[in-house]
Amino acid sequence: MTTTFTYKINNLNRETADGYVFGGGYTVKANDGTYEAGIYRNIDFARAYDVEPAEAVPAVAAVAAVPAVEAVEAKAAVLDADGNVVTPAVEPVEAVLAVEAVAAVPAVEAVEGVLAALIPFADLTEDTVVGWIKDQLGADRVTEIELQLQGQLDEQKAPTKATGLPWLD
Repeated sequence: MTTTFTYKINNLNRETADGYVFGGGYTVKANDGTYEAGIYRNIDFARAYDVEPAEAVPAVAAVAAVPAVEAVEAKAAVLDADGNVVTPAVEPVEAVLAVEAVAAVPAVEAVEGVLAALIPFADLTEDTVVGWIKDQLGADRVTEIELQLQGQLDEQKAPTKATGLPWLD
């Protein structure tokens, strides 16, 4: 017979101010129609953010690493009365390299984390919270738990170990 795995939420821990659920306890039961096995676990949830807080430190460091370049205005050569160059012309020095280096640094805004919209506590469903748990555990861990429970059912069906005293049988 096929094994059915059932996830049940036993309790939730929440903040009373806003109803944010920060953890709880759950069980996973395996049932094959004859035998049953189960586990109980606790889980903690981190607050979800729509926008994660970001620090602009890498961008600031990259900009600070660009050498300062002063822009110098172009000046025409100064000639004497005979047309001889007294002061050579000065080509404009633009901070092109510095500007290009700064432009190459991605714009990073320091953003305070914006909390994701909370589902009102009264509107939560067991399916929603089970989804959170499975998401947090990840598919590999969910599979591992279910295989562990299946192993317990298999041991009940065909025990590989026994206890007892031979003289009392």
